[in-house]
Amino acid sequence: MKSKAYKEGFRAFSSSTYKNPYNENTDEFDDYERGYFQRLKRSNCSETYSHDGWDIGPAPQREVTIKPAKRHDINPYALAKGK
Repeated sequence: MKSKAYKEGFRAFSSSTYKNPYNENTDEFDDYERGYFQRLKRSNCSETYSHDGWDIGPAPQREVTIKPAKRHDINPYALAKGK
């Protein structure tokens, strides 16, 4: 079951700025933050959001190079035994 603070954070996403009403180092603060950023993740918005001066934009993409698998003509057990 989601806490009251989580639900408040989830609903607060539609406002233009992030402002957590709870004191830091409390469970409510963490729950509010989780709700807010969960809503951010679920939105299909490609806009950039601002969080106290931090730029929260789309996640950076990295290039992945696929290497072909090595083929062994003999089984791995024989390779381990040095045969």
